[in-house]
Amino acid sequence: GFIQFLLAILILYFLFPSRHKSDPSLSLNLSYFFGPRKHLFFLFLRGACGSAAMLLYYFAIVHLPLSVAVVISFLSPIFTGILAAVSIHEKYEVTDALAALGSFIGVVFVAEPPFIFGPLSSALPFDPEFGVSDSSNSSAANHSTYLFKLFGVAAGLSSTVFTAVAYVSIRQIGTAVHHLVLVAWMGGSAALVSLFLEPFSPWVVPQTWKEWTWLSGVVVFGFSGQIFLNRGLQLEKAGKATTVTYCQLLFAVFYDVAFLGMGVPSLWTMLGMALITVFALFVALRKYYEATKKK
Repeated sequence: GFIQFLLAILILYFLFPSRHKSDPSLSLNLSYFFGPRKHLFFLFLRGACGSAAMLLYYFAIVHLPLSVAVVISFLSPIFTGILAAVSIHEKYEVTDALAALGSFIGVVFVAEPPFIFGPLSSALPFDPEFGVSDSSNSSAANHSTYLFKLFGVAAGLSSTVFTAVAYVSIRQIGTAVHHLVLVAWMGGSAALVSLFLEPFSPWVVPQTWKEWTWLSGVVVFGFSGQIFLNRGLQLEKAGKATTVTYCQLLFAVFYDVAFLGMGVPSLWTMLGMALITVFALFVALRKYYEATKKK
């Protein structure tokens, strides 16, 4: 978080001469780096909710197979539509509500609550170290692994809600601030959240070059992704680019099988993943069709 914040500030600083040339009204002050005062509330929301969403998403990735965590994140556009309809009065149609209901059913299938699907031993919950429990395990072991899975699903769902708030905040701000300002708020908020949580979960310093390589990859690709995400959300009007994000599922399934050695999900989990993907993709394609039709 701190590195992301620092990089965003440094890039903004080096961009100032060229930006000042095109817009002489710009000044090298706090508003240039952190946005104008009238947008501070939504900038704070973007940073705080974005950080919370990232933290919960990482928790979900740790306790769920990567492909399942990615599919749950597909609920973000649906929650964004609901929140945008309530807060900024964007159009919300019956088909959006049906898609939200279908996606919710998909999440229930992924979570496999025992009061619907029967005893825990038959649900074959995901193991907290990735994979599926063996049906020969004891009832206590199955209960433990099911709780890890349930916490992972709850974290993933909470992440999508916070993501929706962050997305709507960016829509409210629009192009009034540079997209790197949004990245700086996200990074600064994440750094503060990390400092707050440090007493409860002490920092772990990577010990090998392999760990440092993976951590560096998280920083580089996370920072680059934030830049493109914030710029895309500033420019996007009808969700056209949302359809591209569903390619994540293909990569996630590939990584699960090729690198992480995940166990095969249960039939109910795979059905839930399919439902979430289909309904989320339906919402995105419908928005793309409407935008194309208007043109």
